[in-house]
Amino acid sequence: MYISSAKSKPPSSLKIKNGIFFMGGFVLLVYFIFYNKALLLSVLQKNPQLYAVYEHIAFQIAGRTLLGLAYASLFGSLFFITFPMELLFLYYASLEYNSIALVGIVLAGGLMGMSFNYFFGRLVGMGLLKKILKKNFSTLEWINERFGTLFVFVGNIIPSPIEPFGVLLGATKYPFKKYVYYVFLGRLLKYSFLVLGTDYFLNTVYPALQSFLPF
Repeated sequence: MYISSAKSKPPSSLKIKNGIFFMGGFVLLVYFIFYNKALLLSVLQKNPQLYAVYEHIAFQIAGRTLLGLAYASLFGSLFFITFPMELLFLYYASLEYNSIALVGIVLAGGLMGMSFNYFFGRLVGMGLLKKILKKNFSTLEWINERFGTLFVFVGNIIPSPIEPFGVLLGATKYPFKKYVYYVFLGRLLKYSFLVLGTDYFLNTVYPALQSFLPF
C-alpha cells in the first residue's frame, strides 16, 4: 500500500544542497549535449576510451542495428530527451527483424531509461522538490497518490511526455516495483499493438500525415 511521503522525516539541508549541486551539474551536461556539441566532442576526444564509446553508439544508431535500437530506446526514454520512439519502432518493424526481438529490445531499453528517471528523482530528493514547488507540493502528492498508477500505465501506452513524470514519482517515493510493473505493462501493450498494425500505420496513417507536412 502506498504511504504518503508527508509522514517521512524532513530532509536535511545537506541533502537539499547536494540535490541542488547535482541538478546544476546535470543541467550543464544537458547544455553541452544539446547546445554545445562541439565542446562536448572536444572533451570526449581528449579521452580515447570515452570517445570510442561515443563513436560506437553513434555508429550503431546510424546503422539501424538492433544494438542501435537498444541505445535509442534507452536514450529516448530519458526525461531530458524528446524522441518519437514509436516512429523509429515502426521503421524497424518494416525491416526484416523478428518482431518479438524488437519488442523485447525496446522494452529493455525503455525500462532502463524510465528507471533512470525514477532514481534521478530519488537522488535529487523530495527536499529540493518541496523547495521548488513550495505549497504546490501537497497537490502533487495528492495527484500522485490517487492518479499516479493511472498516469504511469496510460502514459506508457499512448505517445506522451511520461518521462518527466517518472522523475516526480521518484522524488515523491512512489513504490518502485509498482512503477516498473506499469511501465512494462503499458509499453508491452503499445509496442504489441504497433507490431500488429505496422502495415496499416505505414501504408495508411503515414501517407495521410504526409499531406499535412510541409516537406
